[in-house]
Amino acid sequence: MHLVGVLVVIVRRLLTMSLAMAALGAALLGWVAGMWTFKRSQRWCPSCGDTLDCLTCRDARHRASKPATDANGGALA
Repeated sequence: MHLVGVLVVIVRRLLTMSLAMAALGAALLGWVAGMWTFKRSQRWCPSCGDTLDCLTCRDARHRASKPATDANGGALA
């Protein structure tokens, strides 16, 4: 009977270790998938859903690339 008890303890530890490794693997897979889909979601315009080459995005990039000016057209410091 003592041998059976030792075997039960070993099997329980192996099952616990297997479940922990499976949970760690699933968490890692989910993290990688989340990073990949986040980068993929940055390809689309948030306002129209088109690619980032739509007119709205082009205008926003154009405005962002111009230096800020005051009402008279002078550069802001």
